[in-house]
Amino acid sequence: MGLGLFARPSRYVLIVDRSDECREVLRTVLQRRGLTILEAREAREGLELVRRFHPLVVVVDVESSGDDAGRRELFAQSETSHSAVVTLGKLPRLAALAPPPDRNVAKPYHYGPLVRTIEQLVERASAGS
Repeated sequence: MGLGLFARPSRYVLIVDRSDECREVLRTVLQRRGLTILEAREAREGLELVRRFHPLVVVVDVESSGDDAGRRELFAQSETSHSAVVTLGKLPRLAALAPPPDRNVAKPYHYGPLVRTIEQLVERASAGS
């Protein structure tokens, strides 16, 4: 992450996904758009990042991000931190875990529309700050 002591940008996006490839693609595209990307393989790792950085958007693959209890905690903390949540995967699976996300993107998905969704949520959150 390489953040300096005083350089703490407010345009964080957290990606929680076990897929190194998915995280890499999203990181590369979103960094080019001026966002600071945080990454976690598991929901519990993501939980700590949400607590520390309060990202504007949290992207969670609900099918590959760890255990249900960890995802519940991550979603609850995201709500407390006023982070918009984008879920990747099947909504019926998610229904038992958390309130509806700000956006759900069904699989298989294309990166272009997903990136635009994230950008829209960042813009909305930035405007509300």
